[in-house]
Amino acid sequence: ILAQALLLPKQTVYFKHLSMVCWRSVHYCLSCLPFLSWTAMALRTTANKSETAVHQGFEQGEAQSTSLPWRARLDFQELFERIGDGQANATEVLEGTQMQIVVGIAVGPQSVDERAVHRETWFKSPLVCRGNFGTPAGCVILPKFILERGSMPPEQSPKFAQLQEEGMEHSDIAFIPGVLADKSRQWIAEAAKQYPNAKYIGKMDSDTYLSPRNLIKHILGSEDWYHTIDYYGYFLAGDTGGFTPENPCDMAKECCRPPAECTDADGFSDKCWVYAQGGFYLVSRTVAEHVDKLLREQHPSAMKYDCEDSILGKWIQSAPSRNQVWGKGTNRCLCDCLKSDMLAWYHFYYNQNGYLDMDDRCIREQ
Repeated sequence: ILAQALLLPKQTVYFKHLSMVCWRSVHYCLSCLPFLSWTAMALRTTANKSETAVHQGFEQGEAQSTSLPWRARLDFQELFERIGDGQANATEVLEGTQMQIVVGIAVGPQSVDERAVHRETWFKSPLVCRGNFGTPAGCVILPKFILERGSMPPEQSPKFAQLQEEGMEHSDIAFIPGVLADKSRQWIAEAAKQYPNAKYIGKMDSDTYLSPRNLIKHILGSEDWYHTIDYYGYFLAGDTGGFTPENPCDMAKECCRPPAECTDADGFSDKCWVYAQGGFYLVSRTVAEHVDKLLREQHPSAMKYDCEDSILGKWIQSAPSRNQVWGKGTNRCLCDCLKSDMLAWYHFYYNQNGYLDMDDRCIREQ
């Protein structure tokens, strides 16, 4: 493991200590099992759904995103208390620096309970802004639940009125253009315009717990290498999902994986790119504005290639800069992760994660 770590390319920042390299290797091995099924589900093109069909699905109670299981509230609360996110001190954590981070949380319009789980846990950190930057003073991370207009119920319906009411009450919902397949790209582009002082723009899934304290501290430590990080998150290797490699693959018609010879260790370069893992990632303003430019110019990769989180890797490859950091998080949080790991984010991946219910330490009883 040490030899492998020493051979990693210089442009990618990995954990500085052997213990962290070991940690990454163990978690990677434990989490590789669901990749094929994950990719088939998460990278499936959905842009062809009409708004009418989506509205009908909403009215019939059809799930638009993976709902959180009943245990999620307990898991999130346990992390919130164990990490001490509720007592985080902005002055101590920021160490004299200033930073603004805006994070979009992918969630279905009907998922009121999911939004409540986040609001009742890490949203309560003093480092988390309420509605906008500056409230409370010293806050750093502004979270927004991102709802695409194509998945919204009809404007005349009671459900639409309820969403508008919820948005006004909490000031943490962002309504963005497009349909489900457009969600990540539209959010990144919209956030870049709406929050001109945000240094980083993030996206995360609703089954991810974000630790504001740990995230900020790890980013500040990583900025010792780069003044600005263009991609901070998890890397998925080019063989993820079993799709056709990029070179013979038609990106306008199907999901394509990076060139066959590229691994997650290659990161983003002229010849290689990697999947961005959708549980959590941040991009720089440079990358966000690059995505916005692709959308405005109706570039084929922005308009036709609908494998959301995977195409982000391709966009970063073509961005003006691509400083990259393997973030301090996990793509699937197991029991050790829940009980003892100190991470920036914890992606539970509940719908593919049975290990939490197989370990006596983590079994929950309803």
